[in-house]
Amino acid sequence: EQTAEAIEGIRSVLEGSAPSFSMEYPCHSPDTPRWFFMMVEPLRIAEGGVVITHVNITDQKQMDEQLRQSEERLQKLFASHGAVMLLIDPLSGAIIDANLSAVNFYGYPLHQLLQMNIADINISSSEEIHTEMEQARRQERSYFNFTHKLSDGSIRSVEVYSSPIPVQDKLLLFSIIHDITERKEADKKLIASKKFLKTTTDVLPGMVGYWNRELRCTFANIQLLKWFDKTAEEMIGISMQQLLGDQQLGKNLVYIRATLQGRPQHFERIATRPDGTKAHTWSHYIPDVIDGTVHGFYMLVTDITDLKQTELKLERLNRELNQRTAQAEAAT
Repeated sequence: EQTAEAIEGIRSVLEGSAPSFSMEYPCHSPDTPRWFFMMVEPLRIAEGGVVITHVNITDQKQMDEQLRQSEERLQKLFASHGAVMLLIDPLSGAIIDANLSAVNFYGYPLHQLLQMNIADINISSSEEIHTEMEQARRQERSYFNFTHKLSDGSIRSVEVYSSPIPVQDKLLLFSIIHDITERKEADKKLIASKKFLKTTTDVLPGMVGYWNRELRCTFANIQLLKWFDKTAEEMIGISMQQLLGDQQLGKNLVYIRATLQGRPQHFERIATRPDGTKAHTWSHYIPDVIDGTVHGFYMLVTDITDLKQTELKLERLNRELNQRTAQAEAAT
């Protein structure tokens, strides 16, 4: 078939019915595949004739085949990947391609999705969408947070990783979309929970803190901050050694080690304030146990100096009363 095509092409140039002729054809050796490019040009002399050129294009054909296979693998990966993926024209916002995960996530049939614009999904303003697509196209940014609307009208928070890629001589945005709605809701609940915890513990008269296994503070109520004359920024992340010093930490290590082994500790001691004054304290170290593993411990410390002074005063009064009672009994 290709031989007949070559003969017909040469004849057409010889007869002048075609200005030139070219074709690619295989010419494999027993152990090596080979391809050639044949070009036929008229020989511009009185006698006529043609010039036939054969160029070995095996390397180019192999490169083309490797590229085709690579593109085929990428297309299969794109189509079947579990992550939501879109190809978007950064100039118009048109959705050029979408994988099965995108079809399932957005709820539109593929043919309908490919007729849509990203502005039909992204509820941001058109100006904001254009600006951020331009940033992605210029590779100034690759990570974005958006709010997308699904076919059923529900709203989802998404994070988008978007990068420009060449596709058939055109630059498109390859966008990978992750649904982070539940994560954002969890973050909101966590923030609310932390706010509630801080509000609650700040009204307590005692000091409340949390220390992880590395003995670094991750929470401190207002009383604990006041005791050590620290801001929240200074306190969070500070090590117990930095906060207490080696001597004071050494006194607490026996209780800390027992707590990190899962045994709650309750003890009374005279503590030294940062200003050097002494205070009687009652401390509770409560292990934070999750699935059988101790991740840190809660610290609740109450300054009982006034209470101790009252106890000492009562003891002194009792002693005086006992002495006077004994004296009175002796006198009678």
